[in-house]
Amino acid sequence: MAKTIQYPLIKVLLASFLLMTLLGCDAPDNRVNTPDEPVFRYITIQGSYVHPDSNMLFPATVGQFRRTRIRQLSRNSENITVTYQCDYLGFKDAIVSVSLYPYHSANACEYLNAEFDSTKTYLTDIYEMTGLEQGNITIGQPFGPQQGKMLSFKYKDKKEFKDLNCSTSIYLFAHDKWFIKYRFTYPSKNSPKTKEKCDKFLHLLTWPDYKLSRSLSEMGY
Repeated sequence: MAKTIQYPLIKVLLASFLLMTLLGCDAPDNRVNTPDEPVFRYITIQGSYVHPDSNMLFPATVGQFRRTRIRQLSRNSENITVTYQCDYLGFKDAIVSVSLYPYHSANACEYLNAEFDSTKTYLTDIYEMTGLEQGNITIGQPFGPQQGKMLSFKYKDKKEFKDLNCSTSIYLFAHDKWFIKYRFTYPSKNSPKTKEKCDKFLHLLTWPDYKLSRSLSEMGY
């Protein structure tokens, strides 16, 4: 009488995987994405882009910068980064990324400081910084001045500017329930006019006036 051989389940699954590999088939992906798992995608749009969750407007051009990409960094559209680039004589002159993501705290100042410290720690871990400076910053918006935190340093960029020594500045603000984070990067050898273009961008990109929106809503508009 022939014996019945019972294979452990793991061996059966392994054999199936190897068989599909040899046949040129892809093994099935049975992972289940959790609600918190990031979903990265590029948003393609012509002209101005209005972020649906915050109502913030990202024009195709801001000053001498042109928008190059919009990245969604979460499963919903709350967390995005919009990148702009400025060119000079056919070469990349400066890059700015504007990140917009929500925070959940009644104490905006406390949460802003914590987020700033977290950002600083992350950047310190991945870059060999020199000339580190930090402090407070105030910029003008149509509905009044806005205060935030600033971090600047120099480092050797290995991605956008191909091993050039670069200057970068981070500006972090809390507006209503949103963090707005700017990062400007450009080769340190560039003329002071490059920094002037970046400073101009910082003041030209306007934020939503939520107080006005709420007032209009209360009036029935």
